[in-house]
Amino acid sequence: MKTERSTVNLQSLTEQEIKDQTRRTANLIYDSAEVNRPPQLIREFQLAEMFGVTTKTTISWRNSGKLAFVRISGSIYYDLNDVRAFIAKHRVKASV
Repeated sequence: MKTERSTVNLQSLTEQEIKDQTRRTANLIYDSAEVNRPPQLIREFQLAEMFGVTTKTTISWRNSGKLAFVRISGSIYYDLNDVRAFIAKHRVKASV
């Protein structure tokens, strides 16, 4: 990420300019925190419980490529962002 560095004479800034700079700084901090946040991972059995299915079903989704997964030291995890995308992909819109 590229950051800007500049020297600012605080006495010459208006109140609005100070508010704007404060907002920009807060946004940079927020964006940095979002990018650097570790993924929220759940285990296979948690995913199965979430959907009310067996782990055999979740393994089938994983093996068929329907749901992305993470393997760490032989253990299987699912990123909650991938689970949300999986749900969105299978969403059926109500008909009126």
